Amino acid sequence: MEFLAQPFWWILTVIGCALALAPAAIKKVSLVLLAGIIGMFAALMVFVHLCCGTTALIGSLAIALLTGLFALLTSLVASGITNMLKNRYH
Repeated sequence: MEFLAQPFWWILTVIGCALALAPAAIKKVSLVLLAGIIGMFAALMVFVHLCCGTTALIGSLAIALLTGLFALLTSLVASGITNMLKNRYH
């Protein structure tokens, strides 16, 4: 678990988190854009695996995917509340 002390792994993990957050942050996501984000995320994870090893890959995947899942759930709840308020007061 020495990869936790490497700043390079943390930088790559933060970039992975940013890529995982991108679909939730963009209002209208096209399939081409989504495919590009997924491709960049996969390439980044391969790079993490090659540079830091399998354990570091699992850690980066877990952190980035949980971040993306949390952002997706948050955006779904926020849009649901917004739609509910629009329907109630119109």
